[in-house]
Amino acid sequence: VYTGGDLGYPAYGEMPATGPVNIAIIPVDFSDNPGGAAPSFLRNEMKTADRWIKQYSHGKMRYVWDFKPKWVRAPKSSKFYNMSKTYIAPDGYCTTIGKDPQTREEAIAQIFEAAEKTYDLSKAEFVYFIFPKNIGKKIESGFDGRNEMVKTSTATYQLGFATSAGYAHSFGRLWHQWLHETMHSHGLIGHAPGNDYPYNIMAVDAGPGQ
Repeated sequence: VYTGGDLGYPAYGEMPATGPVNIAIIPVDFSDNPGGAAPSFLRNEMKTADRWIKQYSHGKMRYVWDFKPKWVRAPKSSKFYNMSKTYIAPDGYCTTIGKDPQTREEAIAQIFEAAEKTYDLSKAEFVYFIFPKNIGKKIESGFDGRNEMVKTSTATYQLGFATSAGYAHSFGRLWHQWLHETMHSHGLIGHAPGNDYPYNIMAVDAGPGQ
C-alpha cells in the first residue's frame, strides 16, 4: 500500500512528479466542534505550497487545487474519528497509542461520503481533510493512506489521503505537512537520518524547515 520508499533516482511513487497533479483540500467539521468562519486561510497555505513546488521542481510540476471555502459536516461527532497513532522512532521501533473508536475503514468511508456531497473526487490523486484549528486532542492525529482503495456507497477511489488534525495544526503552517505527505506519494522515502532532523521537509513536517 505504501510507496515512497526509493533511495535513489528516478524515484517512483503512485503520483507523478511532473506535470499537473490533482489535490483536493476539504475542510471538515463536527457537530461538537463546528468550524465557524469560512476557512479562507487555507488559500494562503496553498499559495505557499505552490511557490515551494515551483522552486523545487524547477517549474516541472504544479498542483491543481480543488478547494471550496466552506465546511463539510462529518456524520458523527469528533470522538469517532480520533484514531490510534503509530509512532516510528529513528531506529525503527514502533509503538501505537490510543484505540480506534470505530474501524479505520468506517471512519474513512464516512468522511469521503460527506465530502462527495460537495466535491467530485473522481480525478483526485490526493485528498487532504482539514479539521478545525481548535480540534486539539479531540482528534489528535486522524488517519492517512497512500495508493489506497477507498469504497463509499456510490464510488471507489484509488488515491492518497491524509488529515490535518490537532497535531498538524500545532505545527503552525499546514502547507509544510501537506508537502511532507504528498512527497512520500511522489516517491521520496524521507524520515532520515532521523525523525527529528529539523531542516529537511521530508525528515519532519513540524520542524523549522517551515
